[in-house]
Amino acid sequence: MSTSIVVGISENATMSIFSKALDIARSRDARIIAVHVFDCPIPCRARLDYCNWESMIAAERARGRMTLERALARFDNGVPAVEGRMLMRGTTGSTVGRDIASICEASDADLVILGSRRQGWWRFLDEDVARNVRRHTSTPVQIVDVAFDDARPREHRS
Repeated sequence: MSTSIVVGISENATMSIFSKALDIARSRDARIIAVHVFDCPIPCRARLDYCNWESMIAAERARGRMTLERALARFDNGVPAVEGRMLMRGTTGSTVGRDIASICEASDADLVILGSRRQGWWRFLDEDVARNVRRHTSTPVQIVDVAFDDARPREHRS
């Protein structure tokens, strides 16, 4: 049985997440499964007939693909295998954490690596991804502290 590590990737993933995942994958001779979960755009319900639903979803998929491709390029060196998976979170009540947990269960992952939550008064509205992953899988979760990491990928620097 091969060892696999699931890494949750967001649009603003920092270099510390990639470094930590690469270090662990090399030490365990593990494959990396990079997972990016993006939200399904919800159009204005009052004017649903005027929304171009297909183009909105296509744009979000393209954006998600670009995020995943950037992440895979950072994992390209030094690990036995790297795989990318992208999921669209719909309006069915699913959460990012639940979707990452389902990938862990399906791939029989040995570890999940996630970035820490960012600080801000508005963050109470956001999902606690790590808590939801822990709730829906028995796979161990490692949180990489990104609070003071400004070594973000160059594409994201302002």
